[in-house]
Amino acid sequence: MRPRKPSHLGTWLALFLGGSGCLGFVLFLVVGLVALLAALTPALGVSAPGGQSLLFDTGSLPVSVSHVWRGPANQVVVDAALYVASGLYNGPPDGYDTWYDATKIPAAIAYWQRTCPGCAAWAEGNLQCVMLVTAAYGLAGQPLPYVGNAITFWTSGAYRRLAGWAMIPPTALPYPGDMIVLDSGANFGGVGHIVIVVDVAVPRDSGHPGSVQFAEANGPGAILDLPLREEAAGQFALDIWRGYTVMGYIRHLTALVAV
Repeated sequence: MRPRKPSHLGTWLALFLGGSGCLGFVLFLVVGLVALLAALTPALGVSAPGGQSLLFDTGSLPVSVSHVWRGPANQVVVDAALYVASGLYNGPPDGYDTWYDATKIPAAIAYWQRTCPGCAAWAEGNLQCVMLVTAAYGLAGQPLPYVGNAITFWTSGAYRRLAGWAMIPPTALPYPGDMIVLDSGANFGGVGHIVIVVDVAVPRDSGHPGSVQFAEANGPGAILDLPLREEAAGQFALDIWRGYTVMGYIRHLTALVAV
């Protein structure tokens, strides 16, 4: 599997916010949008966290989406992630899904226009992984309280300190709606990659792996499946691409519902 292109979220945030020292303002910017986005949520046709599924039509997804998982899930985020993924497609120069049909995902386009007007990170042909994640949570009525480059979602430790959120170790079982943070190692300056889990098949035992299905942008497909192995009782490992490491899962605990 070819390595992914980097997420340049830190770069466009620096430009947008006026130069160096911008990261200190990222939280202020995002948190300041929470009230606005909450007020706009009814107009987008989404429910409150923990409520009913989104009303979005996910259209024709690039591959079939599985529905194996039975257990706690952040279902509104799953629905929103699938909605955004339904408009993405692979294109030049590297065949990654940085391209989209804006007519299929108008709510996502409107969200990006409101939260980052004119930013290159959601431009056609340059859609970054973080933008799918922020749109999915934002459209689900759960605007993210911290945003940075993909790797800093984990390395900053921000979600460990936030009430209602948890940073789950990579040996645990992921839930649909979790963010998976990947360390890209030496690839592309180590900015990492981030995706959203949409389904999980639990391994039956160490000889019968399960799988994790996730939605992503700036990768080799909008919906992908990777094997999930059970290495020991209660210890799991997601098989990821060469040169990448699963840092862990970020979970919005207060938004979980049983599915």
